[in-house]
Amino acid sequence: VTPVTPENKDGDIIEVTGEVTEINQGKDGYTAKLKTAEGKAYAATISIPNLDNPKQYRASKVGDKITVKGVVTNLESDVLIRVKELK
Repeated sequence: VTPVTPENKDGDIIEVTGEVTEINQGKDGYTAKLKTAEGKAYAATISIPNLDNPKQYRASKVGDKITVKGVVTNLESDVLIRVKELK
């Protein structure tokens, strides 16, 4: 695994469109692993309490293409996005 050089700093707000490659169910929602057209990978945490508008919450499936906007946290091998908007 090549170390990811963070192009987004912790706390940055970014918008990413990608294909869902994996879903991990959590207590208040789920984490969707996204792969962008450029081949970048992100983990998007989608939960009702974090969304600006809870009505945007919906389940995603592997293979869905979704756009998320949220706050970045860089983990060792992942870029985690705490999703505020699910488009």
